[in-house]
Amino acid sequence: MNAGNASAAIDHFNLATQADPSSGQAWYCKGCALTLLEKHAEAAQCFLQATRVTPTQTAAWFNLGSALEKLASWKHAVACYETVVRLNPGDSDAWINKGRALDEQGLHSEAIADYDRALALAPGDVDAWANRGNSLKSLGSHDEALRCYDRALQIDPHNAAAMF
Repeated sequence: MNAGNASAAIDHFNLATQADPSSGQAWYCKGCALTLLEKHAEAAQCFLQATRVTPTQTAAWFNLGSALEKLASWKHAVACYETVVRLNPGDSDAWINKGRALDEQGLHSEAIADYDRALALAPGDVDAWANRGNSLKSLGSHDEALRCYDRALQIDPHNAAAMF
């Protein structure tokens, strides 16, 4: 789906959620379409409804966290990512996003711990290395931050996030 047909898709998902309000998949898909249109508050409501009717759907929790990040609702985003990693501890992207939301709250040491968890699962993840470097830089650990940026650039020499 792209933004061009997202509006039409939303109309279909509206019908689906009206016909079956307990369809977590319909709520989730509607949230994805709204995200494409950058309607993050509405998307968050759909993802929230998806988690209510299918509380173990990690994709709904993950996307709810992402929508809440777009709305700068960092604490709530962290809670969503905590649910994802509780349900699926091997989700390195959730650990990274949780770390990023913690960073936004100034909780850099906690964020580093989450980036470390992500790197244990996916040692070649450039975002985890770059974000870890940003957290270390914020804590004044510049040499260690540079090592993280260097590692990210070794993995992907064109990654702008690692070029601080």
